[in-house]
Amino acid sequence: MIENNFQNKVKPYIINLSIENKDLKFEIDTGAVHSVILKQLYDISFNNVTLLPNDISLRDYAGNDISPTGKIIVNAKYLKKSFKMCIYVIKYGGPPLIGRNDLKTINYYPIYNTVNVDENLENILKNFEHLFKDEIGTFNKYQISLNIKKGTIPKFLKPRSIPSALKSKVASEIDRLIDKNILTPVNYSECPIVPILKPDGTVRICGGFKITINPVLEGTEYPLPKIEHLYANINGSKYFSKIDLKDAYQQMVIKENDRKCTTINTHKGLFSYTRNRFGIKSSAGEFPAMEISTTGLEGIGIFQDDIIVVGKTVAQHNNRLKKLLNVLSEVGLRVKQNKCCFFKNSIEYLGHKIDEHGLHTLTKHINTIQSALIPENKC
Repeated sequence: MIENNFQNKVKPYIINLSIENKDLKFEIDTGAVHSVILKQLYDISFNNVTLLPNDISLRDYAGNDISPTGKIIVNAKYLKKSFKMCIYVIKYGGPPLIGRNDLKTINYYPIYNTVNVDENLENILKNFEHLFKDEIGTFNKYQISLNIKKGTIPKFLKPRSIPSALKSKVASEIDRLIDKNILTPVNYSECPIVPILKPDGTVRICGGFKITINPVLEGTEYPLPKIEHLYANINGSKYFSKIDLKDAYQQMVIKENDRKCTTINTHKGLFSYTRNRFGIKSSAGEFPAMEISTTGLEGIGIFQDDIIVVGKTVAQHNNRLKKLLNVLSEVGLRVKQNKCCFFKNSIEYLGHKIDEHGLHTLTKHINTIQSALIPENKC
């Protein structure tokens, strides 16, 4: 007896991509290396993209040779990740197929229920798109105070000279901070600045607060959690996401009466900070107070501006992620998208790798010690 299983046929796994700003559903084909679309679809939707000469030979599941008409290089987007995608154009076949090359590019590894997971994750992130805007958030629970010790007065110093090669970069950074309302011009002086050249060629402006305000400032003590304590709260989890807050310190506003204590003296004039700043004695202690906002959330670990979300099941992970993003939205914070990762089987966190099997020290941090030569006595 032959059983007809046609009606019970497993539905194909589908992934949604944006191709040249057009939404397109691709069928996942883990047996294919390359992604393909039909010539008919190309003619209708993508004929504005140059069809380049073909450079490969393909075979279908039956072993028959397929010679593509050509290939196109398109701008593609999956969730929040934008990338270049090479798609081969063929005359005959079925729906658009995405192959292993592009699945690897977007870190998509199909496992049981993965398609539903990613569709659910995509919906979650779409509902919180405003969190990923390229702007400085504003923590709205309270503004921070700079508590000066009684009977003391901060020092007021002249500006330091800046190397000529850095003056234009410093000026550009000052203008950027003014535009973001992080700096505001004032007419009283306090501390000089130290410009730090960053790898991308821009500068970070650091105030010399250690010789002005810090000696007379009451510290805000806050014990940083140890990785072992953080891991105790997430032990046994299988799915992980990591959230990085955008310019985290600067998302906290300084009370207006205290801003004069943050004044920096530059070659462009005098400016005070409206937002929390690295180098101020109490800044590190103020920031972890945002943990209060996440009190009651399970499966959450916070270390300064790095937040991890974990779950033992897909549903548990996504539910916890949604609750966290909702809290971040309510308190006015913003997230740095390119430093976040979502729904991973393992993540790197505070110099360790965390997965369902436990906490592991990253070898890149101990290779130097392990490969060190054994000390020998000199003759």
